[in-house]
Amino acid sequence: MIPHSAHDVTLPNGLKLLALSRFGETEFIYRELFEQDVYLQHGVALKEGDCVLDVGANIGMFAVSLAQRFSGLKLFCFEPIPPTFAVLTENLRRHPGRGFVIDASPFGLGAETGAFDFTYYENAPGNSTTLPAEKEASKRAIKQELMENGRQHLGWKYALVLLAYPIRGALFDVAIRKLYTPASLRCEVRRLSSVIHDKQIERVDLGSGAGCAAGSGRSPLAPHPSGGH
Repeated sequence: MIPHSAHDVTLPNGLKLLALSRFGETEFIYRELFEQDVYLQHGVALKEGDCVLDVGANIGMFAVSLAQRFSGLKLFCFEPIPPTFAVLTENLRRHPGRGFVIDASPFGLGAETGAFDFTYYENAPGNSTTLPAEKEASKRAIKQELMENGRQHLGWKYALVLLAYPIRGALFDVAIRKLYTPASLRCEVRRLSSVIHDKQIERVDLGSGAGCAAGSGRSPLAPHPSGGH
């Protein structure tokens, strides 16, 4: 079920997506994917028939970016957070790609199979994690994004920020606390090797996420209980 907090966004290139964050995370990831192209660098290339694992797929922005640029890919998306997975599947439905084979699974991949405690941030779903203490760098990046592009994200509320310009840093600290309001969810993780076997994946040409060749907006070939996601 798509969560009530989900809403439609139109990104600068005209792409329409369903999103969860109202505090700039979607636009931040957009810039990484569509303007800076940070996930397809250093000679990384894809061709028709290639297989891509998008592990920790979030709301599907990496998958959709591939659908905008390539055809005929085999795309496997993994997202363990239920509300995020619902938005992911809707975005994949809206943007199926040209000749894509898409398989979306409501679990994460890791070194062990089991249920793990995730910290879920509704306003920053791409930062949901099993290790919330490791998200300090993400918080700083989002704060910088709000300070530089606050008008776009906050609309009329940004006028209040301008009126309080001398203390805007403190105001954005409040926004970050709102952004990272946590909820605890117990989510499924499966062993990577068993999933590759069960889905009869013969080869992986690109894996998205931390520890892989590219990323989808958050860490992912994880969760071992002490791993991050």
